[in-house]
Amino acid sequence: MKLINLPRSALIWLLVAITSVYIPLQMQLPAWLSLVFIIVVGWRWMIHLGRWSYPSSFAKVFVVVLAIVAVIASAEGRFHLESAASFILVASLLKVLETKNQRDGYTVIFLGLFLLAVTFLFEQGILTAIYSLVVVWVLLAALVGLHQTHVSGQHARQNIKQAGKTSGQVLLLSLPIMLILFFLFPRLGPLWSLNLQSGKARTGLSEYMSPGDIAELSNSDELVFRVEFSGDMPTPDKWYWRGLVLDSYREVGGVSRWSQSGIFDQIDWYPSRRARQESSAEYDYTIIQEASDNKWLFGLRGVAAMEVGIGIKGNDLIVSKTELNQRKEYKVRSWPEMNIAKQGLRPFVRQQSLQVSKVGNPKTRQLVQQIVQQSTIDQSTDEQRMEAMLHYFNQQNFSYT
Repeated sequence: MKLINLPRSALIWLLVAITSVYIPLQMQLPAWLSLVFIIVVGWRWMIHLGRWSYPSSFAKVFVVVLAIVAVIASAEGRFHLESAASFILVASLLKVLETKNQRDGYTVIFLGLFLLAVTFLFEQGILTAIYSLVVVWVLLAALVGLHQTHVSGQHARQNIKQAGKTSGQVLLLSLPIMLILFFLFPRLGPLWSLNLQSGKARTGLSEYMSPGDIAELSNSDELVFRVEFSGDMPTPDKWYWRGLVLDSYREVGGVSRWSQSGIFDQIDWYPSRRARQESSAEYDYTIIQEASDNKWLFGLRGVAAMEVGIGIKGNDLIVSKTELNQRKEYKVRSWPEMNIAKQGLRPFVRQQSLQVSKVGNPKTRQLVQQIVQQSTIDQSTDEQRMEAMLHYFNQQNFSYT
């Protein structure tokens, strides 16, 4: 089978197409991919001008291995959507670099269409949809360019215009079919779910919290979970939904933030050893929780797991064995008036909860030291010390942000 050389117009449309596909993805993927993109596009254009040569087989193998190592390092050893998208994008760019003939052009175009679909996994806004139509037009123009027979320089400009015109006509002819499918074809649920890596959980909540995050969280209107009670419903003063407790304030990566200390990592999986509380009001309810990419679940005080795959931690929280990469429905039972720690705090919990952080606002740490010193002088009990703290916050001009 004779391989047809790549026309000049097709190469130009291919470079524009891969650039158009890359632009929306570069905001979601590692920054080093921008350097790879610039090198590949520049190198391929210099090859077209006859100034540089195609990479050797050894160079190709070396670059592929280097790209795989870079993707794994960026993913920190975890496989998720971003790492998969990064690998496919790198593979597409390397394919552009070695594109010589019509068959290679087909491969680049198909990869571009696939990467365009990947973009919608990160963003589904109306602007993204409009932009994707432009990218499809460019990709179709590249496809038309692959079939143009005049490859000489004098016909290049005419071929470029003709490819763009033909692509636009094809796109306009397909719009009625697209609209019919959009409005009449049923919406089917996904066959599987993919784990999206992000600095924050998808519901706006996170296992880490830095100063200022509460103000940002309060502005979020994202749905976290729904709840339906079976039978009686507790009074509003008991609607304190417990998801996670951040009991450690330390500096991580130059940023001071709250996190979980890990002292309650031991989990009592269902069937739980928590005994039924006959003398306390009991509430059964079902929660439908949105995807969060975390394992922690929500429940009222005095919670008990009611199904396999859910367990209780020592600080009266429930967790799932697997991360919530999609919406999850689970049953829970609670006794809000239950005495959780009849014997008081265990020594290691008390130590963790009362220690003064070595990082953070110097004025806050100074205030804590003053209160501790004053309570030592006054020989105050723990209850009196807490009363003094509450009095301080009530009397001073404090407010929630």
